[in-house]
Amino acid sequence: MKRKLVVSILMLAFAMSACGEETGSDRGSVTDQQRTEPETVVDLPLETPTVEPTEAPEPTPEVITTEPVVYDGEICPLEINIESVYDGWNSDDYNYSAHITAPEITLETEGFDALAKAVNNYGMSMQKFATDNDLRDMTNMCKEMQAANPEPNDSVYMVTEYTTTVNRADSVVVSFLTQQYVDYAGAHPGSVFTTKTFDSVTGEALDIYDVVADDQIDALPGLIADALLEKYEDVDFYEPENLENTIYNMLGMNSDLTYTLDYLGISFYFSAYELAPYAYGAQFVTFRYEDYPDLVNEKYQETTDNFIYPLNLYGENELPDGRHLDLSLVTFGEQYEDGCSLEMDLDGNHTSYELYDAFDMTPWLLHCNDRDYMYLEWSTYGDYALLSIFDLNGSEAQFVQEYTAWFLGSPTDPENLKLYNRGDLLSTVGIYRYYTIGKDGVPEAKTDYHYVSSDLSLTLKKDLTCQCRNDFDAPEDYTEEKLAKGTKITFYAQNEDEGWVDFTLSDGRFVRIYVDANDYPRTVDGVDINDVFNDLFWAG
Repeated sequence: MKRKLVVSILMLAFAMSACGEETGSDRGSVTDQQRTEPETVVDLPLETPTVEPTEAPEPTPEVITTEPVVYDGEICPLEINIESVYDGWNSDDYNYSAHITAPEITLETEGFDALAKAVNNYGMSMQKFATDNDLRDMTNMCKEMQAANPEPNDSVYMVTEYTTTVNRADSVVVSFLTQQYVDYAGAHPGSVFTTKTFDSVTGEALDIYDVVADDQIDALPGLIADALLEKYEDVDFYEPENLENTIYNMLGMNSDLTYTLDYLGISFYFSAYELAPYAYGAQFVTFRYEDYPDLVNEKYQETTDNFIYPLNLYGENELPDGRHLDLSLVTFGEQYEDGCSLEMDLDGNHTSYELYDAFDMTPWLLHCNDRDYMYLEWSTYGDYALLSIFDLNGSEAQFVQEYTAWFLGSPTDPENLKLYNRGDLLSTVGIYRYYTIGKDGVPEAKTDYHYVSSDLSLTLKKDLTCQCRNDFDAPEDYTEEKLAKGTKITFYAQNEDEGWVDFTLSDGRFVRIYVDANDYPRTVDGVDINDVFNDLFWAG
């Protein structure tokens, strides 16, 4: 792929711990607790040593363990990072263009080496297919159309987007749902669902014969057909009387059934045109483990107690306790530009929530400590994203508050919720920290600082005396050292309330710099930051 799609500058995440156990990486450890800056200061040496700029050392090769993961009997959530990767083509005059996006998938939890390789390869395969097939075909089509009509009345824009979400991620199973959206500038766009499920221990891909009990396979097509006919009674299926046989043929020797193993049950997806005309869209059905205890092999029915999964923004959703949440969007305004209203029916009790200048909305169900909340993630102008939080524990969906933060990819663990934001202390950088779910579903930060998600570096224009230390978690144990002009420092963490930024040096040590942001220009030791640093970066 040529370059990453920059939705904002917040698109790089770092490793976290495995199954809640602290790993060797301090950055992003999910066991970080609230810290306050100690007031103790060590005695300074008589002379402040000078640190000369040096070249960064050669990186140490990563050692991959081949030892199997050992569990203590408790199933734990896994953190998976998903970013969008972009590639494209356009004519010189931009009258014709084509682009694709595909996922880059990274397992952040350590200790699952086989799974980490498998999920990364899954994303890479989609990237390769999108580039070698979709982009190639769209580019050729655009060039042919351009040759026939060099100056079209309207610009021709073709797109293929692979959007992957995590339907389940724990130490037993990881299951992905991918929606491929295609618009070839034809009569209408189209969407196709594909899925992939992995055994978390072995990293092996699981097909339907691996997860459905042997004595249930023969009955599966009829079970799915009956559920579809009951749920979609208004859909004109192509051959309703032969629906079971159609699904049986999909099952086949290699199984073309599109399924996910979820936290609540096993779900089957049928894209538009598979069973019914395009106008009816896609169909899906879920068989809950508790209602069909013999359907799925017992080992795959065990899940975490707390979890997150994506909700359907346009239709019915079943909550963990069996209640139903129906969601829909209604636009309003003369030109449909004023805003939209999220319509919510919780077991028949209706509420509405209005949004303005909102787009790219994704709802998530957070189930934590036997309570349910909905986080509606949405974007607005200026590269900002927000979370609208709703309490689902009463008789109706109740709006709680709006929170300025967003997810990167698919969240998986409400007890270690990784939320991103934008920092502007010594450059505009992506920042993140971990949260738990507090009162009324509002996230509560685990630390009083944010990690910086980008690898942006600054270079000193002049000598600067700073607090240097070996241990990030021991800010009181520092020495005053003079960094020489030309020293390169890389962003690591920051606390905008207290006005400090931590950087790393090429030798791995940490440097803390305090910034006075109360006035313009901002200063360090009373000196304009533009006179102290090269490479400052500010986003509008």
